[in-house]
Amino acid sequence: MICSLQNIPSVVLKSNPKLCKLVLDSSDVKGKGIEYYLALPGWNPIYNSESVDGERWRKLLSIFRKLVHKIDYSERLTQITEKNCQKICNESENIDSMAIQKLTVRVFFELLFRKEITVEDEKLFIDATNEWRRHVAQKGESDFSMKERMVERILHHLHESQFDIEGLQNEFKADKFELVSSFMQPFLISPIINFSDIFCELSLLLKQNQKYQDKLIKLIDEKSDESTIGLHVAMLYEALRLKHPFPILERDLTKDITDGKIVLKKGTHVYVEFDGFTQNQKFQPENWLNADYYKENSWFLFATGPRMCAGRLIALNALEVILKELIRIKQGNFEKLKMWENHKVSGRTNDQAASIKELLFQVKMIFKVFKEILMKRLRN
Repeated sequence: MICSLQNIPSVVLKSNPKLCKLVLDSSDVKGKGIEYYLALPGWNPIYNSESVDGERWRKLLSIFRKLVHKIDYSERLTQITEKNCQKICNESENIDSMAIQKLTVRVFFELLFRKEITVEDEKLFIDATNEWRRHVAQKGESDFSMKERMVERILHHLHESQFDIEGLQNEFKADKFELVSSFMQPFLISPIINFSDIFCELSLLLKQNQKYQDKLIKLIDEKSDESTIGLHVAMLYEALRLKHPFPILERDLTKDITDGKIVLKKGTHVYVEFDGFTQNQKFQPENWLNADYYKENSWFLFATGPRMCAGRLIALNALEVILKELIRIKQGNFEKLKMWENHKVSGRTNDQAASIKELLFQVKMIFKVFKEILMKRLRN
């Protein structure tokens, strides 16, 4: 409907993997659809590199790649993650969603700033992230002042860090929010949100398919080898396939594309609907160990094309180590690994239960979007 109001042709894809991949490979433009009008405003006052378009996206992506090189993640991430897994398990008898959020912020803060996060900053960053999560997921207005406090704390840490802040500030000129977004969104806010979503869904899938719990325990007992790593990764991939954190991906086509049967014209806005995607609903992680299966379906995990998730290798490394270490430390006791407990405002599990307050917020936002689009049309 948003596209119809703007006189933009649109199509929803949810059953054609080949065509979906062609769409993602062919365009780097997110366009003005659901994400632009509903999710993007929820990121204020910072910018989400996964959502913005044009020059701002290119700048944020360029800086992110420089930061990845600067933090030496390939040499440090596993050690940092293992250490913090042990700490969180010492503190928490049962690992719930809040424990995963704490673990995530500790790992990525230390990766960025080469020091441990304080208790005060940990609480602020998690609380502020959940304000972003709530607004982006259309669950309510966010506390803007809490977001601003996190921005100021990040700026404080940046000035004490190994990063060339003066050089970065010159590159970003007067926009401190572009500068701070390069650190906050890909290294803190998105991991806190997405990791808790992924582990919530994976732990529920393992609960429903207990034979895989037994396989994981057996592999832990046998110590790590290539097959162990493969199975852990396969289970993470399968959780992403079945319960992806992103309900919808969007692209504006910048050229005509076809899969040989269907032709999509330049200028069409395409919704790739993960929530309703027609696929095998059984939890079968072994499929990912097959090279042909992986080649055909890997686009589903971190997208593909020019806007493929730039942080996918860092994310996957951390996710894998967390999964292995939590199972090892808790000695395969999945009664202590209920990572769906206390999980709020996901893109999946608990979004069906909306309060009256949330419904009113959603109605307000939809009305605001319709009004904005109609006013633009009248001005034109």
